[in-house]
Amino acid sequence: MFFYVTLLRPPPASCSLPSTSTGPSTSNGKSQHKARASDKVSKSKNADKSGKSRGAGKAGPTPGIVNICPEISNDLRYENLNEPAGRDIYYSWIKCGNFGNPLAQPATWPAKLTTYRAETSSRYKELPVPVPREAKHGDRWRLALWCEPAGQSKARPPSAPKVVIELCSPSLGAWPLPVMSEPVVFDGVPTEKQVLVSRVYSLGRVDRREAEDVLLMITERTGYNLATKVWDSGIGLSSWICALVELHPDSELETQMRHILLSPGKRRIVELGAGTGILSFTLAALRQAFRSKRLQETLAAEGSEGVDTTEREEDDDEIFVTDLESALDLLDHNLRQNIHLYEAHPTIPIESEATPDDEQPRSPSAGLQALELDWDKPKLPDAIARGGALDLVIPDPSGMTVLHKFMLIFTFRMADVTYNTDSFPELVSTMKSLIALSPASIPPPMFLLGYKQRHPDERVLWEMANKQAGVHFVKVAERCGYARPAEDITGRGEGPVEIWIGTVQR
Repeated sequence: MFFYVTLLRPPPASCSLPSTSTGPSTSNGKSQHKARASDKVSKSKNADKSGKSRGAGKAGPTPGIVNICPEISNDLRYENLNEPAGRDIYYSWIKCGNFGNPLAQPATWPAKLTTYRAETSSRYKELPVPVPREAKHGDRWRLALWCEPAGQSKARPPSAPKVVIELCSPSLGAWPLPVMSEPVVFDGVPTEKQVLVSRVYSLGRVDRREAEDVLLMITERTGYNLATKVWDSGIGLSSWICALVELHPDSELETQMRHILLSPGKRRIVELGAGTGILSFTLAALRQAFRSKRLQETLAAEGSEGVDTTEREEDDDEIFVTDLESALDLLDHNLRQNIHLYEAHPTIPIESEATPDDEQPRSPSAGLQALELDWDKPKLPDAIARGGALDLVIPDPSGMTVLHKFMLIFTFRMADVTYNTDSFPELVSTMKSLIALSPASIPPPMFLLGYKQRHPDERVLWEMANKQAGVHFVKVAERCGYARPAEDITGRGEGPVEIWIGTVQR
C-alpha cells in the first residue's frame, strides 16, 4: 500500500503579498525563513481553535500568509499514517514556469511545516505558511509538501524540494508520496481555497543519453471524491510497467506483455475505470520515448541527423482512456498538461492557467483519447469499435505477417469496483465486448490488471472472468510500497498491489 501527503485545506487560488515584500530574491532561501520564523510564530498565536487566522481587526486573510491543513493518508483517505514518533512534513514554494523538472524552477529553501501525528486533535488544525519573499505581484508559485525517508537525520534538513515520485525506484512508497498545490497567484485578490492538487512522477530514462528523466504530472481533486484521485493500483501497475524498460523477464507470459507494451508497431489500448489516467498516460509517454529513441538511433546509423524525419515516423497508437462522463474533464486536463510527452515533435509549453472545469475541446492528441465508457451500456464507443477487426492483421515490410501489431490491451483498476461487486457482471460483459472485436483468425487481446485486495469477496471476479469471458489471470508480480508488520495486514487495503496478466482461452 501507499501513503499520500495531501491537503484537507489547500491554499487559496490567489492571495496578497505582504506590504513589505520588497526584499531581494534569495534562491538559497535560508535567510527568508530565518527572518520570517518569528513572524510565522506570531501569526499562529492569533489562530483560533479551528486554526483560522484572526487579525487584529475583523477576521480575514492575513497578507503574506496562506493557511493550509495537511494530511497523510491512504488512497481512499480512511486510514491516516500513524507512526509513534510522527512524521515530519516539509514545504517549499516552487515558481511556475515551463513544464519539465519542477526542480529546475526557482524554489525557496525547504522548511519544516509540522510533525504529523494521526492521533492528535491538532491534526485538523490549519497551519500558516509564509509566502515566498521573492514573489512579485502577478507571480504564480506552487506550494510543495513532502516527507523525508524514515531515519534520516533531523539535524540536516533537506537542501532541495523532494517532489518527484520515482516509479522505477525499489523504495517507491517506503515513505509518503509528495504533493504540490495548484499555482497560487499573488495578485492581491484573496479567493476561495483551491480544489486541485498535483503530483509529479518520474518514469525513468528510456534513453540513457538523455539528461533528464521522463516526468509526468497528474492532477487530482481534493476532498473525498475518490474517483478523481490516484489509487494504489494505478501507482503499482505504472511502476511495474516502468520497470519493464530495464527488465527482461524470464516467464513467457511477462515477455509477451513486455513486447506488447514497449515494442515497435501501432497498438490499440483500452483502459477501463481510468480515474486520473495515470496508467494510460505513463504507458503513452514511455511508448513515445521509445519511438524517439529508435528514430534517433536509425538516423545516427544512417548518418542522417538533421534531415526530415516525417516519413520515418511510426504510426500513432490508439490509446483509449475511459471512465464515466463525470471523470472526463479531469482526464482531459491531465492529457493536456502532459501533451509534450506524446507528440512526435514536442515543444515544452508554458504552464496553462486552465483547470478541468474550464470548457475546452476534448482530447488534443489523435492517438490518445479520453472517452466515456459505461459498463452498464452494451454499446462500445464508436472510436473503439470502428478500429476493431479491420486493421488487426497488417503485412510487415519484411514480408512477415505480424499478428500482434494491433494488439488490444485491456487494463483496469480493480480498486474502482471494490465496494460494488454487483457491478462485476457488467464489467465482465464489457470485457466480452472488447474480446469480440477480434475475430477467430486474430489473436485475442491480453489483459493487464493491477489489484489491491480490500475485501476477499472481490476475488470472485477471477472465476467470473474465466467462466463467462474465457479470460484466465495469472499473478506475475507485486508492488509493496509502505512496509507494515505482517500482523497489520488483514486483506482490507493494507497489502501490496498485485500484478495479473490475463489471456483469453478460445
